[in-house]
Amino acid sequence: MQEVTLTRVVQLPSRGQITLPTDFRRKLGLVEGDLLQMTLVGEKIEIQPVRTADARLRQYTEAEVE
Repeated sequence: MQEVTLTRVVQLPSRGQITLPTDFRRKLGLVEGDLLQMTLVGEKIEIQPVRTADARLRQYTEAEVE
C-alpha cells in the first residue's frame, strides 16, 4: 500500500507563527496542547510529534493493585 503524501504551502506571518493544516493534524492524531519537536536539517525544517510517557504506561494486574 502506497503512503499518501500531504503537501501544503503556507504563508509566514509577521510574528513567525504557522498553522498546521487540519488534515495534517487529523492524520497524526494531534490535539491542542500536544508537543512538537522542530529540527533544522540543512535548509529544511522537520516537525514531528513528541510522544509522551503517558502512551507507554504499563497496566497493573488486579493482584498488583490490591
